Amino acid sequence: MGDFTKPGTELKFGEKALVPAKSKGVEGTWGVTATGIKKGDPAELTPLNLGDKAAGLTPYYVTFVITNESGTDFAFTSAGQVGGQLGDGSRAQGVSVIGKFAPCERGSATKDFTTKSATFTTCTVTLAGGT
Repeated sequence: MGDFTKPGTELKFGEKALVPAKSKGVEGTWGVTATGIKKGDPAELTPLNLGDKAAGLTPYYVTFVITNESGTDFAFTSAGQVGGQLGDGSRAQGVSVIGKFAPCERGSATKDFTTKSATFTTCTVTLAGGT
């Protein structure tokens, strides 16, 4: 399946990480390319009803392109574990969104995500303290 990008590797926007992927009992390789990050407004979190869990936190919306690098049948999968990392190296708090969330539309693979080089774009909500 190839050489995977080592955990902790620092990549710039547009640089692809190769990561192992597993879904529905099959294994393969995904390319994960961060294409952008946008600082949100804490008020945008109100419809998610996070309450005190979001107090003092700012949302950041990170957009990724996911590429099927191995040609494995990953139809209808999603990139649920893609998340952010804070400046101190710790993992940023993620938010699981069920349904639509306009500031950060989460994409998933279609029925055609079964061939090498197939792609889909997704967005993840990451929370960080302060501004």
